[in-house]
Amino acid sequence: PIPLAGCGVTLEFRGEADVSHGLAARDAQQIFHWLQSIGVIEGEPSIMPQALYTPTPLAGSDAIKAPVSGVLVFKKRLGDLVSAGDVLAEIVNPNDQTITPITTKAAGKFFARENRRFAIAGMDIGKVAGPDAFREGPLLGA
Repeated sequence: PIPLAGCGVTLEFRGEADVSHGLAARDAQQIFHWLQSIGVIEGEPSIMPQALYTPTPLAGSDAIKAPVSGVLVFKKRLGDLVSAGDVLAEIVNPNDQTITPITTKAAGKFFARENRRFAIAGMDIGKVAGPDAFREGPLLGA
């Protein structure tokens, strides 16, 4: 076997509602310590914290789209553990007050959601990361 030449990593830098100097300084320090722990930067890294959630495959991430337009009301909070079929949100039609439930295909952690409260049909409104791969093909565009 040929050893791997590198390590591919995606860093998620929080969301628009999580912007502050304190969080940025803490995140930068943690990234620095992580780079020390894998030998990219010299020095003694601090003790790494335990992961808050088991890593999941990208193919196990459910990108949830709004099937209709309307007022977006979330039923689950970010960080909630959900089961396949759980209602994450509802879309309320402002004209006739019909409610469309939005469910997830994946069981896992609800980790991303839209910050706007009016959904347009077809827009991404959230993501659930699950341990079981169920998607195939190009995964980064959907």
